[in-house]
Amino acid sequence: MTYKTVPYYHNPSQKILLATSISPNRIEIQKMAIDTWLKLGFSVVSLNTKEEAAILQQHFPHIQFHVVERSAKERYGKPYVYIYDFMRYLDRTDYKIVGIINSDIHFKGVKNDFIDFIYKEALDSLVYGHRLDVNNLDDNDGTLSNGVDYFFFDKNLISIYKDEGLCMGQPAWDWWMVCVAAANNKTTKRMLSKIVLHQIHPQEWYESLNQYLIESIVFKKYLQKMYPNATKNELNSKMWKIVISKRGIEYPGQENPLKSKPGNLKSILVVTSIVPNRIEVQRNAIRTWLESGFDVVSVNTKEEVEKLKPHFPEIKFHIADRSAKGKYGKPYIYIYDLMKVLESSDYTVVGIINSDIHFKNAKPDLVNVIYEQALDSLVYGHRIDVNHINDSYGNMSNGVDYFFFNKNLIQIFEDDGLCMGQPAWDWWMVCLLAAKHQKTKRILNPIGYHVIHPQQWDESHNEYLINSIVIEKYLKKLFPGLSHYELHSKMWDIVISKSGIEI
Repeated sequence: MTYKTVPYYHNPSQKILLATSISPNRIEIQKMAIDTWLKLGFSVVSLNTKEEAAILQQHFPHIQFHVVERSAKERYGKPYVYIYDFMRYLDRTDYKIVGIINSDIHFKGVKNDFIDFIYKEALDSLVYGHRLDVNNLDDNDGTLSNGVDYFFFDKNLISIYKDEGLCMGQPAWDWWMVCVAAANNKTTKRMLSKIVLHQIHPQEWYESLNQYLIESIVFKKYLQKMYPNATKNELNSKMWKIVISKRGIEYPGQENPLKSKPGNLKSILVVTSIVPNRIEVQRNAIRTWLESGFDVVSVNTKEEVEKLKPHFPEIKFHIADRSAKGKYGKPYIYIYDLMKVLESSDYTVVGIINSDIHFKNAKPDLVNVIYEQALDSLVYGHRIDVNHINDSYGNMSNGVDYFFFNKNLIQIFEDDGLCMGQPAWDWWMVCLLAAKHQKTKRILNPIGYHVIHPQQWDESHNEYLINSIVIEKYLKKLFPGLSHYELHSKMWDIVISKSGIEI
């Protein structure tokens, strides 16, 4: 059964049909979003259950509704519509180019020729793009999400998509869409222009389900056939390269382009471990990394990932196999495990940053400068402690809060039981490499800022770790004839080096 009305925005060409599934809540946000589609000339249909369609049609008189024969209500508690049912509906239409789009995605900064641009690019291809998450739709910049929220494709691609139980409103279907096309040797084109906004709202699905669906469907049915000898970590890396492609297409007529990652930047992956408090401070900090061009992954326990993911949709999370909760009472992540995540990546230069460090006063090509400096070295820097993040001046800390290095150096580091969130690991990073006769470069100019908060560790514990690991295990081998006092002085000379680099 199909509910039909005459489209309010008449498009003589009727070139592209967009399918969505409107939710019976957050009506105004979805009306505003769909209005941007209609004004650009798209035809729109919403797939819903009979009960939802009867409620929604009065709010959306300018689009069509199609009543689905089934939903995932028994599985998820809500009548989510299966992606396969979208495909079956679109396959029966007379449109050559069709699309699937989340119902709260707002197009911004595109002209009336956008539909013609998409039609041409989507012939024999899958065109897809990511949203910018914003607090308010009037914002002109936001945080780029890893999720894919809109797809345009040639109807001849529909036959490659099978009924695998994935639903709009639940996770994994978006990355599945891209990976299925890639596995079937179809052309995929990532939209690099930042042309859609999405107002942040609570996430309605669990990260654990996302991971299960990715591994059981995307990996097992598709990527393992493409890369039969790859490990799970390697498949994960391949999936990211497919979906978050560095190459893609740009919409040439974009008006008032939204703030985005600068072009022509080198790729650096930085790892951190976000804590489940002080969320807004960490969100603001990590946004400065993303805006500088870094790729970001946070390593946390499974329980923490499920709490944190809704607040950080623009980055990747990795679930740690262990933590130091038994030792310290909190699930601190071992530095050695952060290293292993970086080592499993395809990046040449990688980094580790404390999750509340804000980059300020950095040049637009910061990533490129760091990349070149870190190819043969450990590049590191100290934070500036401030009372408020907008302060221009503060006190430079002796602690080291951000590190960049060639991935080849990871094999030098040992599992010495040090954790992010506990002391000594920062000075250990520098001294271990110095003891192994590797280059270290201290960043002399202030670029990392940190809002002062209560210290989470004891100074006595810091002193114990410094003495028992940094000095006993490494510096004594580097300076075998020196006293403990002299070794302590040497450690300061190494970490608080008077020479270094300006970035």
